[in-house]
Amino acid sequence: MNNAYNITNFDDYQLERLMNTYGTCLLRMSYIYLKDSLLAEDAVQESFIKAYRHIKDISKIKNEKAWLIRITINTCKDMRRKAWFKMVDRSKAIEDLNLYSKHKTDFDDTVSAAVMALSTKYREVILLYYYQDMSIKEISAIRGIKESTINSRLNRARKQLEGNLEGWYFNEQF
Repeated sequence: MNNAYNITNFDDYQLERLMNTYGTCLLRMSYIYLKDSLLAEDAVQESFIKAYRHIKDISKIKNEKAWLIRITINTCKDMRRKAWFKMVDRSKAIEDLNLYSKHKTDFDDTVSAAVMALSTKYREVILLYYYQDMSIKEISAIRGIKESTINSRLNRARKQLEGNLEGWYFNEQF
């Protein structure tokens, strides 16, 4: 009986460690994917619930971050498929959402808005590559898509961003 209690405590510890380590980056990724801060919070919470169901297998997982990102992306996709998702107005301004901190900060949201304006398949690779610092190989493994496809999507997304941000970045190159 005492052994079961220790296992549960260890599972709780593992979940808390995962939440503290990856919670913020999963929230940002979910927000950019869903374009709604409350839905993003729900998606992350649901993702951690799904992860907790398999927490005993955590030692077999080679890359925790990739595992959690895959769970979170799939959760976001499930949420986007639901009928009520299509009825929600997500046209709020980014600066009104206070995603990054509880205190209002002055920052230029031009890049964030440009990334959010991309189609899902391009936004996803930009998010994983630049915001999560993942390699093309890692993104390919998480998404189950060929590396060449990921590379093409990344290049197309960069071209779209370059066009949308023309003149904003003072002739800097991506």
